[in-house]
Amino acid sequence: MEYLGGSLANCYANSEDREGLLALIRSEKRVKRYECQLVRKDGGTFAVSITARGMVRQGDVLLMDGIVEDITR
Repeated sequence: MEYLGGSLANCYANSEDREGLLALIRSEKRVKRYECQLVRKDGGTFAVSITARGMVRQGDVLLMDGIVEDITR
């Protein structure tokens, strides 16, 4: 996925998907195959599966490292 700047929060088609991902990272420190919709540069959406791990300090997700796989059928 090409990222051209701005907030990564704007890449999620549904803000609840981002919050769900962050909640899992906060509680489990990692997530496997989290499926959601992201937004393309042209405004269209596509399905992805996210596998990531995060660094959490005092309930704040400081960073995440992982793989975003396009699973559009």
